[in-house]
Amino acid sequence: MPAALTQTLLWWLIAQGVGLTALPITAAIFRHLDDRGIAFSKIMGLLIWAYLFWMGASVGILPNTLSGMWIAWAGLLTISLLVIFFARKRIPWRQWRQVWQAQRSAFLITELLFTLALIGWVVVRAYAPGKIIFAYGEQYMELAFLNGILRSPGFPPLDPWLAGYSISYYYFGYVMMALFTRVSGASPTAAFELYDALIFALTAAGVFGLLRNLIRAGKGSKLAASLTGILGIIFLQGMGNLEGIFHLLQSAGELPMKILRWLDIPLLTAAPQIGSLYPGYDFRQWWWWAASRVVADKNLAGAPLGSGNITEFPFFSFLLGDNHPHKFALPFVILCIGFAFTLLIRPAGLKGRDWVFFYGFYTLALGALGFLNTWDMPISGLLAVIVFFIRQRGQSHPWRKTFGFGISFGAVSLLLYTLFYTHFSSQAGGVLPYVFTPTRLPQYAVMFAPFLLILAAFLTLLAQRHTHWRSTAVAWLGIVFLSYAPYLLISAAAWTAITNGWLPNLPGGWSDPLKLQILLGLSAPTQTTILSAAQVLERILLARLQDPFTFLLLSGLIAPGIAAAWRMQKEAASSDFDSPTLFGLIIATLGLTMTLGIEFYYLQDNFGLRMNSVFKFYFQGWVWMSIASAYACWWMWNHRWRSGWIKKLFFVIVIMLVAACLSYSLTALYSRVHGFAFPPHLDGAATLAGDYPTHWAASSDDWAAIRWLQTNVTGAPVILEAPGEDYQLNGRISAFTGLPTLIGWVGHESQWRGAGVNNEINARVADAALIYITPDAQVALDALHRRQVRYLTLGKVEREFIRQTCQKTSCDPLQAERKFDSILQLRFQQGETSLYAVP
Repeated sequence: MPAALTQTLLWWLIAQGVGLTALPITAAIFRHLDDRGIAFSKIMGLLIWAYLFWMGASVGILPNTLSGMWIAWAGLLTISLLVIFFARKRIPWRQWRQVWQAQRSAFLITELLFTLALIGWVVVRAYAPGKIIFAYGEQYMELAFLNGILRSPGFPPLDPWLAGYSISYYYFGYVMMALFTRVSGASPTAAFELYDALIFALTAAGVFGLLRNLIRAGKGSKLAASLTGILGIIFLQGMGNLEGIFHLLQSAGELPMKILRWLDIPLLTAAPQIGSLYPGYDFRQWWWWAASRVVADKNLAGAPLGSGNITEFPFFSFLLGDNHPHKFALPFVILCIGFAFTLLIRPAGLKGRDWVFFYGFYTLALGALGFLNTWDMPISGLLAVIVFFIRQRGQSHPWRKTFGFGISFGAVSLLLYTLFYTHFSSQAGGVLPYVFTPTRLPQYAVMFAPFLLILAAFLTLLAQRHTHWRSTAVAWLGIVFLSYAPYLLISAAAWTAITNGWLPNLPGGWSDPLKLQILLGLSAPTQTTILSAAQVLERILLARLQDPFTFLLLSGLIAPGIAAAWRMQKEAASSDFDSPTLFGLIIATLGLTMTLGIEFYYLQDNFGLRMNSVFKFYFQGWVWMSIASAYACWWMWNHRWRSGWIKKLFFVIVIMLVAACLSYSLTALYSRVHGFAFPPHLDGAATLAGDYPTHWAASSDDWAAIRWLQTNVTGAPVILEAPGEDYQLNGRISAFTGLPTLIGWVGHESQWRGAGVNNEINARVADAALIYITPDAQVALDALHRRQVRYLTLGKVEREFIRQTCQKTSCDPLQAERKFDSILQLRFQQGETSLYAVP
């Protein structure tokens, strides 16, 4: 643990250095906020530092080395000094001192929260067993990206799981992780744990600062602003959903069967009853996993679809320990929301050098979302466009100016990251209509219940104060029309195209109308009659009419939000304009709209269903609704209701719901750290090395081979290890070393690149199998040379691969293994694991 404390201190110091270096930039950008952007300084500094380094390494100006990273930091420092120089007349040193004296408390509180969050989550990661595992998560993939970036001479970085190719993924977060890894000198497996804690702390500081500034702009006291900021941290990343409390009751045998059936959450229904409220802390039985799978889709006949949708939320993601893009983007989403609020309250016009300065860094932040987690970019861009439109009130041609701004803003944001998009390919194949049964309200409420209650009251009160019920009714009818009219037209057109064979091959049998009818639950496997578009639409509409409750709830909340926002934005030019409340209203409405949109459309990908789309949009919806809910609590607490006892009852219910959600966080956290039973450390490789007696442990012999490669192999020569399916131990050598293997996790490579690379993947799998199982030494050597393999692994995983493959092809496993001794040079051997060099 002393080593972990030293590493944590070093990362804290680096974060402080980045934040202080960028503080003049954030103070200039966010000078209209109460704290002058102090809470965003580390996030902004990390963004600029990483961008300068990535851009320099991409064009060949900077090496992907420690010196290149320090040069990029010097670039960040230069920008800050230039900001100070050009602002010296407008903001003299005396004024900077006045700002510090006024905001000293905000700075100290923000830094205290950042430090406590960082240390607290480092402790969680230190005690959590099974840190970097191949099953149940994406940690091998994420570690492979980190090591691939560290080993690449420049950018785009090499793909450790597809030798000869560059990473085809939004990898900006891994560049940021690589910066902290190399500057701190931490091992990649320790940095993997530390960066999880760093993102947790940056997110906490960011949401605290955002909400604090919203409250202060709304003339709230410093105490109220700080308390609301802390509430925002709890809402955003401190609590779980309601599945947790139901799981505890089910574990104790106290959950009535009627409620269990009504919820119909598969993993909850299957949870064992052990007679205790606490389900246990056996990390091989992650009971808390069920909270990330609460929405179960069914076809029109009521049969389950797939393995369930992913319904992660920030606390679960941090608890799991995946360093995935949706988590990397969290502080930068908050940064972009902070930019949007600053744009809304800027007293200056939208012209001149100051506007260019603000616009430039805003586009840098928005474009970064596309590189961090592409799903986050459109909604944050839409927020910017909405706010810009509000700023045009009282000016000529507001719609035309807003349209021009939206086009230029999006174009510049993409242009800044052109070198990423030119090397990026995706599995995304367009948008498809969601033609199955809608999300059941009980499952949706389990996911978002506290936010729904808070925002329902908030939006209703605002609509009552700022608009008439007729405007809300018109908005609701507009939502119904815009939801169903395009949806039905697109569904009819899609069915017509499928039945006429106009569409290309789609995943999951979507191109075959007979198979699609079976998938939809419209016909039996023996039926050969193709239904008409009218018949299909009738069944789809009937299913939605039979279960309209989620749509009615969401549309019923979004309608007053739109009506109130439209009315309030007309007051933007008045002196008593309540900009924070309008901003909170917009955030709430957009958060709800994201989860409504997934009821009608989803992104086509290799999964064939909306599993991944629900994951991304629900996760974003949680972020936006949690921020809006924290603000709404402050607003409603400080505004009169028609009845005082209703207000008190409302907040009592809110507290009870939040407490129920926190019961998940506390028990799941204790479970994840295994009751603090294991010695704490930050070595993410401990599981692979076999330190824990779990079914995740591989072999200490493999870890010794990895260490030998890390010590003795420079550059990025191609290695070969057993190919195989995802979430298995194949790909372990490349993941932990960054050395590119011929083919790693097959399914993930297909997900990242789309079907266009499947032939190449299949060819590599076939060549790898040939090399391992053929008894002919010369055939194997020729294949190794053709694929330019320099090192071959023969460990427990490879021997099992040879044995299983030989069962199918009638080869001799022992003969297949012995041939390597005659054609290759043994460089390392320990126990069951050997490393051979290809001559």
